Amino acid sequence: MKVVGLISGGKDSCYNLLKCKQFGHEIVVLANLTPEIQISEGEHKDEIDSFMFQTVGYSVIPAIAECMGLPLITKTIQKGSSKVQSLGYVRSDPSDEVEILFELLKEVKEKYHEVNAVSCGAILSNYQRNRVESVCTRLQLTSLCYLWKRDQRELLNEMTESDINAILIKIAAMGLSRKHLGKSIKDLQPALLTLSDKYELNVCGGGGEYETLVLDCPLFIKSKIVIDSYQIVTHSNDAFAEVAFIHIDKFHLEEKKAVNTEHVLSPQIPAILPNQDIVHSEKLLSKKTNILWSFEKKSNYIKSVRVVKDYFYIDATFSKEEQLSEQISAIFSDIKSSIENIKLNSEGLSPLLFVNLYLKDVNEFENVNKEYFKHFSINPASRACIQVPMGFGYAFIECVGTMNLDSKKSLHVQSISSWAPACIGPYSQATTLGNTVFLAGQIGLYPPTMGLVKGGILSEANQIIWNLEQVMSDVDTRWEFALTCLIFVVEEIDEKHKEEILKMVLSKTNNSNNNNAEKIGRPPMVSFVKVGGLPKQASIEMLVIASTSEQKKSQSVDWPIDFSEPFRFLSRQIASNEMSIFHAFMCVNEHFEGEVKANNVVTLLIKLITNWIEDEIKTNWDNVLMVKVYHHYEIQSIDLQATIQEQIKHRHRTTVPVTCILTDNISVKSGPSFVNPGLFVEVICIN
Repeated sequence: MKVVGLISGGKDSCYNLLKCKQFGHEIVVLANLTPEIQISEGEHKDEIDSFMFQTVGYSVIPAIAECMGLPLITKTIQKGSSKVQSLGYVRSDPSDEVEILFELLKEVKEKYHEVNAVSCGAILSNYQRNRVESVCTRLQLTSLCYLWKRDQRELLNEMTESDINAILIKIAAMGLSRKHLGKSIKDLQPALLTLSDKYELNVCGGGGEYETLVLDCPLFIKSKIVIDSYQIVTHSNDAFAEVAFIHIDKFHLEEKKAVNTEHVLSPQIPAILPNQDIVHSEKLLSKKTNILWSFEKKSNYIKSVRVVKDYFYIDATFSKEEQLSEQISAIFSDIKSSIENIKLNSEGLSPLLFVNLYLKDVNEFENVNKEYFKHFSINPASRACIQVPMGFGYAFIECVGTMNLDSKKSLHVQSISSWAPACIGPYSQATTLGNTVFLAGQIGLYPPTMGLVKGGILSEANQIIWNLEQVMSDVDTRWEFALTCLIFVVEEIDEKHKEEILKMVLSKTNNSNNNNAEKIGRPPMVSFVKVGGLPKQASIEMLVIASTSEQKKSQSVDWPIDFSEPFRFLSRQIASNEMSIFHAFMCVNEHFEGEVKANNVVTLLIKLITNWIEDEIKTNWDNVLMVKVYHHYEIQSIDLQATIQEQIKHRHRTTVPVTCILTDNISVKSGPSFVNPGLFVEVICIN
């Protein structure tokens, strides 16, 4: 990408530019916001108490651009420009410093048309990252934020080992004093680590504990900066944590000797597993049986909207529009109407927690995103996307939302970073309601480059698990609190590879070292479903629902097969404080030959689910939020959906949304081996 570097003069903005170079981006221009009033009545105005930008050391910024051999574009900001101070940013005041940043980057784009990305040195501040991302979205720029959520001890060590000479130019934390001003971060590294242990100081200053000025770094191609004289200015004489900064009176540039910087500027290649290509196994493909399925034909899809306690569910919504963009627009218009009909006091789609996006052709993913983007603003729902067969239309959508919008929390990081993959669409990495966490479907993207890792399906699975672990750490959960893990695969994979992937997941959920192991219970329910395609031509995607609570339990039941019967059921269940999830798998007896009435299958299935609802979680069908069925029989999903829904309504006097997805293969571990059920049913019940 062609990058504009937002620079403050500090180590973070300069080191992030260095990371941009390492990941193959080209730095085109630098940009800076500088204080408008510099000296008034003898008082130095270096520090204007911006919520967003470092201004101390502003006078050296042009010299930094000269040392890097890059053009510089600046605009001025005034003290008190932080008008919109909420965590999430919505533009409302044109004099806000974020709007000045917008004008600055707009000018950059007008003068340098090739620029399509912004380098930002944010480490810890969601306030800062949200605002940079807001501006980038409006200007169609990509935010590159490689320091985001990095371990600060590790990061500080990297900086000092990367030949970055940065001095402390401002202090504002307990344990830091005037004696530390003007000293390099390399010399102060031991002291900063000690203060971190003693006072929980962020060693990189990510919480505003100190600010720095870079005098030399590998990006300085000809010269370095030498300070000749400076003054120390007291900004706030606090008894516990004095705030003071350096005002630079005079400095000069000094020619640099030729230094080999290849070790810090060379591109970084992600570590991957050894090559593990997909191995096809004919014996595991779905076997043809002589069972005949007879359904009464249904002509219409039955749409449902369901409200259960704090949750609502809008069943998969079809549109008959001819153009894909028109279909997506019509679908979201329908969803908005449904939300209005349940009398939610909210605007648009903000109550949505999670969206399942089903596409007839996943190659349309980018076009769908363009339309999808128009309907979401800040804090969108998390999302999963798969390709499935469709009788008509190009897309359909189903979604879970909340009746209690104030309790919804979203993790929505749009910047490309080393932390976890940026969202490749307008959705959040995770949304939380109460103790339930809906994580977005993850594919095997290497976060800094946003490309699929090489090495085959095992490498992708390994990267996915790492990515999910990163996201989980930010939303107060972890792998051992996962309730379900649905694994979508594009190609049929053999039992050995399934076993390896399952081991990767279960190794993260191993709670043997946890004192609460018995309370936490078993690992998540894991199932494999073969689909027609995934975004970015990925081989595998994982979809996880987790809990922030340790109170979860699970149980597995395997009904023995009787050769005189056409099928058997496997069932599994798991629960958190707020949600209970039931999985049932119908396994066909290949020794049986004859006709099976679909209504009879559905009757037995509903009986099994009812037993779980009434006997295990002590509730009734009124608290069931949704039923989803994956099947790989040559039957119409609409027919199956209608049959299940009608039987539930007839027997239990309630209309429950039912979504049926046609797939090529389903696989689940039963005992020592995997089995391939013909039907996989997921039921979510709100406790």
